[in-house]
Amino acid sequence: MEERLKKLRSLLHEKEAYLILNPADIRYFSGMKSSNIVLLVTEKRQLVFSDARYLHLIQSQQLFEPVVLQKSLIAGVCEIAGQMEFQKLIIEPGDILYSDYLMLQELTNKEIVQGNRLTKNLRMIKTKKELEAIQRAQEIAEKAYDEVLNEVRPGNTSKRIAAKLDYLMNLYGSEEPAFETIVVSGEDTINCHGVPNDRPIETGDFVLFDFGATWNGYRSDMTRTVGIGSLTETKIHLYQTVLQAHLLALEAVRPGMEANNLDKIARDYIEKAGYREFLHSLGHGVGLDIHEQPSISLRNTDILREGMVITIEPGIYVKGVGGVRIEDTVAVTDKGCRSFASTKKELIMI
Repeated sequence: MEERLKKLRSLLHEKEAYLILNPADIRYFSGMKSSNIVLLVTEKRQLVFSDARYLHLIQSQQLFEPVVLQKSLIAGVCEIAGQMEFQKLIIEPGDILYSDYLMLQELTNKEIVQGNRLTKNLRMIKTKKELEAIQRAQEIAEKAYDEVLNEVRPGNTSKRIAAKLDYLMNLYGSEEPAFETIVVSGEDTINCHGVPNDRPIETGDFVLFDFGATWNGYRSDMTRTVGIGSLTETKIHLYQTVLQAHLLALEAVRPGMEANNLDKIARDYIEKAGYREFLHSLGHGVGLDIHEQPSISLRNTDILREGMVITIEPGIYVKGVGGVRIEDTVAVTDKGCRSFASTKKELIMI
């Protein structure tokens, strides 16, 4: 934690302070998980604002100075910050309510400065321990997935299967689902982020799983699509096209390449195969949040670097036929990438 704070301070100019409001950023710099904590980092000090409920938690980490408040967090920050020597207070606009922003402007004597993804950029490169946590989350998710496939059969519903998958991930050690678990079947698979429901699974359906577990705060993310009974040649071709696009993108990952070029490789293959391009980006960063920097999209020119963790998830969604998405979370290495997943990607027929 101290090394992370040191890196953050190296990005601050003289007389600047950084207000950390995002729960994942708070956990990254302090190890603490709470819905009512704010961190303030200055040139020489680091303070944690909370209420008396979290005093023991704050004191146990022995890194931040505790400030126990009887008022709202932002009101407390305004009072304390107004007495400190720094001149500029940096905040990330996406992490603060507009009403709290106005309060900071009104009640502090500081210049409020917009941040430029300082914490998000620091979090892009994962340490060995972070990679190990993501790997552990992946192993939990895969163990649950392998077992829940026994529930996939005609007549069962995606809602029941999703509930069982969440239960199994928790049983095997997940803190919580990495995000709201997606299990959909049949025509519902054409919705990129469909919602589990009471529609019975039928023979000839695709069933799409998009899910992940959480270990020590770090998330895993994977998508698999399986077939029920027998599939039409059209559906098999659709699946094989997505699989090939996925494998091409995996093979293409290199440190030093622009994120948009990686997206383009999978997108171009799918278009040349005669399908409409997929309606989402190829992938995204994963860590303490399920969606982190960098975005692997046509609009993003960020350079891939060793230690980044990203997803590779092309998909095709055809009305009247169905949808297929295949996703691995991978770590960018010095020569390419390493997938956290071990679950097979060849078409499974159940």
